[in-house]
Amino acid sequence: MPDNLAEAQTSQDYFISVTAKDNKDIQDVTITYTIANKTVSDQQMTQNTYNGNYDYRIPQDHLLATVPNFTFTVTATDVSGLKTITKISTITINDNLKITTISPSPDTSTDCKTLPIGVTFINGGASPKITYTLKNNGEEIITDKEIPVRSAGIALDELGPLPVGNYTATVKIVRSEDGTTMSREWHFTVTE
Repeated sequence: MPDNLAEAQTSQDYFISVTAKDNKDIQDVTITYTIANKTVSDQQMTQNTYNGNYDYRIPQDHLLATVPNFTFTVTATDVSGLKTITKISTITINDNLKITTISPSPDTSTDCKTLPIGVTFINGGASPKITYTLKNNGEEIITDKEIPVRSAGIALDELGPLPVGNYTATVKIVRSEDGTTMSREWHFTVTE
């Protein structure tokens, strides 16, 4: 087992990779994990042809914002049937809503009049509501317009055509499950 296991993020797959070696040969490696009151037992781990480790993906729909952590053990069985079980590992599930990127890029200038406004984020939940407000030279021109979620963690809308000016954009994400809110404000310029 690796010494330091990364935190899991809600609504994102979690990958576990372990090393298993035996002087004869390994028959199989399985994982059992418990999230909340649900235990998923003896799931086959797949050997990675690149590094020889055994890998498993816990699906994102198992990692919910309402659960603070999960536990797992890995069992390796050699060809003679001898089993070795790891100690129980506990992984924290981080449910902090976080904006990772925004566009147009902050503090940039462009002569493009039609721009995408977008945000990438993590831990937004199953159906987050994402809106934006846009000001040109201090005057609000768009108020709380919803940005469509294109895929998990990505929301994108088209701005434009935009007149020349100094813009302030504010994006707000609300997680539907618990009302957690995150917002980000930034500036960009549209030139001739």
